[in-house]
Amino acid sequence: MGANLASDLVAALIGTGGTLIVGFGGVWFGAYLNRKSALQTAIQLAEIDRHKYAQDRLWDARKDAYTAIVSGLTALDKSVDKMYDGFFNGPNDPEDYFQSSSFNEENDELWKRYRATKELYDNSVLILSDAFKVKFGEWQQDFFHYDENDIPPEVTRAHRTAMGKHLHQFVEIAKGELSTQLST
Repeated sequence: MGANLASDLVAALIGTGGTLIVGFGGVWFGAYLNRKSALQTAIQLAEIDRHKYAQDRLWDARKDAYTAIVSGLTALDKSVDKMYDGFFNGPNDPEDYFQSSSFNEENDELWKRYRATKELYDNSVLILSDAFKVKFGEWQQDFFHYDENDIPPEVTRAHRTAMGKHLHQFVEIAKGELSTQLST
């Protein structure tokens, strides 16, 4: 019986020791896996935050570009309207307007605004949507859709037609782009 008791005691100690080793090993292994999982989660969250930050910066840049270009086009539209009124709605004959200093000043202002708007577009082309770029190309074709031998009133008419056709479309494209990015 003494030998049985000793062997039972040894068996119990071995069983308890094994249980403790396996238990501590399991706890350690679980903690290791938990730490690894926490690290992976932290990395994923950091990546999500980085992506969101980049998207926010892109949205801000697009908003600024669309705002500047549409503002430039709106100012250009006002110049076109002023010249159109000078040729077709003014108190004077179109030839008198053409010979006036007002025409020269307004024509200079129109081309200054055109160049400024084109520069804004060129500087933003990498962040503009394809739809906006296509529309800008269509607008330019229409804006310059006149014969080089056309008289200034006809050139102004072509400019006014292009502005009337495209300006509101630029606004709609920009609004659509920006609202789509807000909802994502």
